[in-house]
Order: sequence, then C-alpha cells, then structure tokens
Amino acid sequence: MLLATVLPAQDRNSVFFGGSMADLQQKASAEQKPYILYFYTRWSPPCAEMEQNTFSSRELQSYLKRHFFVFKVDAESNSRSGVNLAKVHEIMLYPTILIMSPEGQVIG
Repeated sequence: MLLATVLPAQDRNSVFFGGSMADLQQKASAEQKPYILYFYTRWSPPCAEMEQNTFSSRELQSYLKRHFFVFKVDAESNSRSGVNLAKVHEIMLYPTILIMSPEGQVIG
C-alpha cells in the first residue's frame, strides 16, 4: 500500500521506463533484456494516436513489460537526452521505434 502513495498512478501503470537512459542501459545489461526507444514529438498527431491506441492496449503493455524495457524519448527536448538521442540515431520521422540489444546495439 505504501507503493501506491509514493508513485503517481501514471508511473505505476505506464509501460514506459521511468529512469534515465543510463539507468535503462544498466538495467537492460544486468537483466540481459532488450529495450525499445520510442521517439515522439508533442506536436505529431501520429504520435498522439500511437499513445492513445497502441501503448494503451493492456495486451501490448503486458507483452512489452515481459520482453522489453520501453524508453519514451521526446526528440525535441533536452530532458532525458531526447535531442541528443534523436541526433545520434538520425531520427527524422515521428513516431520512430528502435529495438535495442541489451548491449545498446540497434537490432530492429
């Protein structure tokens, strides 16, 4: 019950990883679990649609939580290294999803 009072509802129910990119890479490596980089922008209608209709699916959330970590990257924000990550991965269209190995290599 204490957990419910400490974490906001969005964090408890979200499929998205809540820590930093460094935290994600460390956890993925330690657990040998691949991760997904989900690049989005706030102004993109397809991104909004993806969050409303895809990431909100309980079946998809369950699958993703079992098999991946999912890191949400605002490609136009310096928060969570969004601008830098988009630049490094040459992201030009939104939404874009990259599947990464636990070692941080693009695999899909």
